[in-house]
Amino acid sequence: MQQLEDKRSIGSGNVHIQLLNKGVIEEHTLRPSIHAMKTLSRRYGGLNEVINKIGKLDFDAVAEVIELGIGAPPTPKSRDELAAKLYETGFTDDTGGLPTLCINYVLTLLRGGRPPNPNGEDTTEGNPPSA
Repeated sequence: MQQLEDKRSIGSGNVHIQLLNKGVIEEHTLRPSIHAMKTLSRRYGGLNEVINKIGKLDFDAVAEVIELGIGAPPTPKSRDELAAKLYETGFTDDTGGLPTLCINYVLTLLRGGRPPNPNGEDTTEGNPPSA
């Protein structure tokens, strides 16, 4: 029986995005975390629902995924600033559509911080052995 891939490199599940801020491109990294996974799951009733909302181009869902991925403590001001950046950027950027990148981030959360296999195949079987 094959075990879960536990040999991931630090940052291998990170998703990189670009946002415009008053005409200037800002690079941001969405880092997988259990906090992001739990928050999104609770707020949307499961991670599949988050993916559905993003797929429907729900502005608030995309903004929340980015906010949680960046990991900065949310404030009303930071949420307004992020909303302005998303509006200026649009739902596309030079690295690919923001919704697609957000879905990739949620899929990474579903895999415990491991990025999806580039070949699209799930190379894992079963659960890791219990301690």
